[in-house]
Amino acid sequence: MSRSLSLKDIQQIINDTDNNILKSLIVNQRRKIKQEIKDASEQLASLSQLETFLNKHSDFPGNISQSIFDKIKKTKKLKQLRIKLLLIGISIDFILWGSILYFLFYQGNLIWLLLGILITVALTWYIAINYYHHTCYICPHCVNTGSKM
Repeated sequence: MSRSLSLKDIQQIINDTDNNILKSLIVNQRRKIKQEIKDASEQLASLSQLETFLNKHSDFPGNISQSIFDKIKKTKKLKQLRIKLLLIGISIDFILWGSILYFLFYQGNLIWLLLGILITVALTWYIAINYYHHTCYICPHCVNTGSKM
């Protein structure tokens, strides 16, 4: 980096018999160049880290919009799954309470109560398996650092 000198500065350099001003300018210029080298080294290190990250994680940054789109689509599917499971859960309640009430109030056959319990257990099992197969846990630490599971 060059420094512009005014005529007054040049006159002082010429009149300086001990070269103190020139020495001071050299020291300042050396300090500035060292700082520029340090800044450039830090930028180079940052670029190297970014390059390493890009080599490890192929979904950044080019496919980031696709990744967001996929997450939105999965969120919609999860909402549909939750509604489906809620409706099945309500059905379980009606079947279970209906079979219990029928047995208690109408002195119904024990078979209807056992059948109601069996159906509710089967539907509950279906809900648990269905939810297990359609959802997954994503570690918040892995999401923030970009690590893959």
